[in-house]
Amino acid sequence: SAGYGLAGTLLRGGPKPFVSRILTPDTYDQAVLKFMAGDNVQDRNVGQANMDIYLENPNDWAYNRLQEYDIDYVTVNQKDVVLRIVWTGIVLLFAARGIYSYQTGENFWLFLTSILSSSSTLSQ
Repeated sequence: SAGYGLAGTLLRGGPKPFVSRILTPDTYDQAVLKFMAGDNVQDRNVGQANMDIYLENPNDWAYNRLQEYDIDYVTVNQKDVVLRIVWTGIVLLFAARGIYSYQTGENFWLFLTSILSSSSTLSQ
């Protein structure tokens, strides 16, 4: 089989393997094929999923293999996807606020003081 696309890599492994797959597709494919050959895996999805998890966090991946945990990396966990989306949104909000503050010269944390002062007046 041909495996899954870039969206599958982003959902399973996150941004590190996604960027790696975009910037060095040949190296990524060779790593997947090497894993498949070394573990005698016939399904490319399993090879890609393991490579995505390895690229995201090699220490945990290696630990799980040494402990012989049977983890299904191919199935997308909906809870993890929701958490990734929420964290990505938070990071992007702070990045946008940083860019805005840099461009305007406004204090980065000024928005928090206005939120905190309005919440303290509500509690009184």
